[in-house]
Amino acid sequence: VFDYADGEFFKWAASDDICHPELIQHLVHALDDRPSAVVAIPKSRIFQEYPEKALAGVGEVEPELDSSDPDHAIEYDQRLFSASPMDRFRAVLQTDHPGTIIYGLIRSSALRATGLHQIDGSDRLLLTELALQGEYLLVEQELFFRRLHDMNVDRSRREYVAMVYGSDHPGLLMPPWKWPFNYVKTILKSRQSLPTKLHASATVVAHSLRPRFLKKFFVPGPENYWGITRDKLRLVYIL
Repeated sequence: VFDYADGEFFKWAASDDICHPELIQHLVHALDDRPSAVVAIPKSRIFQEYPEKALAGVGEVEPELDSSDPDHAIEYDQRLFSASPMDRFRAVLQTDHPGTIIYGLIRSSALRATGLHQIDGSDRLLLTELALQGEYLLVEQELFFRRLHDMNVDRSRREYVAMVYGSDHPGLLMPPWKWPFNYVKTILKSRQSLPTKLHASATVVAHSLRPRFLKKFFVPGPENYWGITRDKLRLVYIL
């Protein structure tokens, strides 16, 4: 889609989410006021009900929410809005963002300088590229509403593979080492200083060796990188 875009700004949109009618207006103003910024995102909310409930009370005082209520405001890692490229890089790499940042308004010139979606599941990689280029802005109004439902892509690796490629797919989307390799490649081609590049690359290596990541290599289950489940072992391709 982006290949056909010729505007100053670009925004992806998911069919199951809701944008407030004034969303674009506020995000454009934010980017116009800060030329050094590359992405603007609004305060956002998770919801499961109908659009009327999601948009009800927008602009009014926010009601108190029960912690067990599935409808809740999204809390962003504040490092994402730092002036430091490394802070922004770590915020994208190390936190489980709820899939809303990629739907922010992006400066087209910055997006054109990235590799776009290079590999499966590369939204986080793309966001780190943008984080190394320039600032992220947060618009204080709650203007984006992300719907949670049974057909969301946020599911186990096995479910994701079955949804995209069919249930008979062996389970491996790509060699798992491609993720850290692509992160390091992205870092090295950025315009950051050599110390920043080395620091960011070391952060990727440490992040890739954390127990949660290694568990997906060696423990059978729905998140296993090789598609190996607990009920049976499969012969899968590696390259």
